[in-house]
Parts: sequence; C-alpha cells; structure tokens
Amino acid sequence: MSLFLSIVFWALIGASTSYLASQRGRNPYAWFFVGILFGVLGTIALFVLPSLTPVEEKKKTTEVPMSEGSSNEKNVISGEWFCLDTMRKQLGPMSVNDLKILWAEGKIDRNSYVWCGGMGDWQHISEISDLHKTLE
Repeated sequence: MSLFLSIVFWALIGASTSYLASQRGRNPYAWFFVGILFGVLGTIALFVLPSLTPVEEKKKTTEVPMSEGSSNEKNVISGEWFCLDTMRKQLGPMSVNDLKILWAEGKIDRNSYVWCGGMGDWQHISEISDLHKTLE
C-alpha cells in the first residue's frame, strides 16, 4: 500500500511540475520526468530558471503598434516611447513628436535605441522603418 501511495505522490509531483512548466513556456514532457526524478527540487528548479514565452507570443511582442495616420502619412507610430540619447541617457515616456524634436536637435540619430510598449527589446531607430521614415 505504501508503494502505491509513493507512486501516486511522485506522479502528482511530476504532473504539477509539468503543468507549471507549460505555464512558464518550457517543455512539459521533459519537466514531468524532472518532477518524478527530483520531486520538489525539480519544481523549485523550474522557478529558478527564467520563464520562456512561446514563439507566438515572442512574435507579438516584437511588433510595433501602428495606427492610421493623417494626411500624407500612411502609418504613424503611436504610443509612449523611450529612447537612449547620444550620451546613453534614457529619456521618456514621450510621443513621436517629442522624438522628432530630439531628432531635429541632433540628440538622437538612426543608431539611437528606442523602445515602445509591445516591443520585445530595444531597437535602433533604423530597424523600425516606419519610425525612421517619420523622423527623417
């Protein structure tokens, strides 16, 4: 009877580790066996490792939000932006108009880093074609 309870206990630990792994973007099948082999230590290891996001979510986070522009501009970047000026000082939040002012003053250029909500990582202005066109 105690052998049966032990097997059920380890299976429950494996199943819970598998579920938590899938929530954190990890392979649930591999983590099921990690949970069975290492028990609670396997579950703790899962939380020590950084969370991974599924590929679909990564693609969504690198998209820059667009909105319909006015008059001649087809797509104008909208939202609150942050940037690193030429002295690597972080500025923001600011609008695209504020970015245009910094561009005109020479405080940012095509190699300056910018970030807006919805983006995964900071990117050079030159890597975001609509923003680069808007600032020039």
